[in-house]
Amino acid sequence: MGFVFGVLFCSNRETNIGVAVDEPPDVRECFGMVFPDPGNLDFGSVPVGGTPEETLLLLNEGGCLAQVLSLSWADGSGPFEFDPPESMLIPEGDVLPLTVRFSPEEPGDYEGALWVETDLGDVWEISVTGQGYSGQPEVTPEAIAFESVAVGCSVSETFTLTNAGNSRLEVRSASGLEGTPFALEDELPVALDEAESHAFTVTFRPTEGGAYEEVLHLVLDDAVVPDLDLAITAEALDEAPVERRRTWRADTPADLLLAVSTTESMAPHLDDLDDGFPAMLDALDATGVDWQVGIVTQDGGCVLGETPVVHPGQSAGLQEATLRTMLWSPPESGSEDARRPLALASAALSADNIGAAGCNEGLRRDGATLGIIGVINGPDQSPDPVADYLATFEAVAGEPDLLTVHGVGAPDGGCNGIPFSAGLAEAIEETGGALYPICASDLGEGLDWVARRAVADPLRFYLPEEPEVFSLTVEVDGAPLSAGWSWDATLNAVIFDISPEDGAEVVVRYQPLEDCEG
Repeated sequence: MGFVFGVLFCSNRETNIGVAVDEPPDVRECFGMVFPDPGNLDFGSVPVGGTPEETLLLLNEGGCLAQVLSLSWADGSGPFEFDPPESMLIPEGDVLPLTVRFSPEEPGDYEGALWVETDLGDVWEISVTGQGYSGQPEVTPEAIAFESVAVGCSVSETFTLTNAGNSRLEVRSASGLEGTPFALEDELPVALDEAESHAFTVTFRPTEGGAYEEVLHLVLDDAVVPDLDLAITAEALDEAPVERRRTWRADTPADLLLAVSTTESMAPHLDDLDDGFPAMLDALDATGVDWQVGIVTQDGGCVLGETPVVHPGQSAGLQEATLRTMLWSPPESGSEDARRPLALASAALSADNIGAAGCNEGLRRDGATLGIIGVINGPDQSPDPVADYLATFEAVAGEPDLLTVHGVGAPDGGCNGIPFSAGLAEAIEETGGALYPICASDLGEGLDWVARRAVADPLRFYLPEEPEVFSLTVEVDGAPLSAGWSWDATLNAVIFDISPEDGAEVVVRYQPLEDCEG
């Protein structure tokens, strides 16, 4: 606020000196009566980079000519300035206009004081205020550098944009990544209130090897920082993808044999296995395949019960009851093969057992796929080399590609203190099967997972590990398929809209997700 320090008044003064003289003319003494209008000048909120103008009037309401002796900023002008007037004289009853500008370069509150002094004793300190506002974007990190990744992988990095200003900030658009292996995943515009941050995601999906360098250009609604550039670099490596092949069998029956270890330490796992039978049976029905299942736990290799197999022609209740009989029948005294799933399966599939009048007659059908599922909480201690067991199984299957070995056991490195299921795992690897961890909380899910992969599903190509979906390619008889299939993440399988023809060579290639994630 300014305050009036002087007033202007005129007085008539008569001086008597004892002699008669002519009356002197009036003697007028002038005092200041100059006022600012407005008394304070407030620019309000102004965007950083803007330069609004306001007019300040100095009014001479006195009866004399006034001269401005001093017109300056009390403590420096800061973002305020004025145009010097052409004349510093203010006739009585007249005004002196001053053009004052506010040019904030950074967000914040500003205050200045304009000092005015006249020759008539007027002294004013006029407050001049204003607020500069801006979004003031801050980006961390200032550049993105992807680690080296294999062609076909899809990896992401983030950068964070923070509104460090005192007003709303909007990211309006982005450019610079079109036609490149980089992509900004966020939908624009993105608005940020004061002190708010947003993490943006940039994805790198290379289809060719090489070094890449691009610049992401962001357009903002900020006057001071109207745009931002973010450098992005990456390197893609030409690493060969994993290749899975399958000779398609559109209508092939499936014979499954579970070879289950029954040692004392397996007791809790057997309970879980029992609980998982309904899930396994549902999964097999979902494939549409003509399936049958038997379980062997005895050294002699005989499947216990009235029938060596469970099949779709039985009721669900009978199926489950029969499987439980196979699993829980008392083990032989001093069982040697209690920790030998491969040996158990070999015994069950011996010529004597699956032949006419054998204890497992009907367990094996000509032309059906043969899926052997070993279940053990540790290494398979079967005495013969794994290759010998595989040769036996292939002979029973009739064709090598009719055979797959799978397992519920401990993965490489073990789990929950259970050592790696060596031996069984080797057989699984050799035949392209799947191993489900026996330490998992839901063995029903595990039996679902394994049983689906042990049959020739006419519509689904199951993969043993999780792929980077972006890298998936599918070929049928050498012809790439860009349509007619989809990816099911729950089943970890390629699903065909229509079954490939019987005998077709189907190839699925991909980069394992684990490799893409480093």
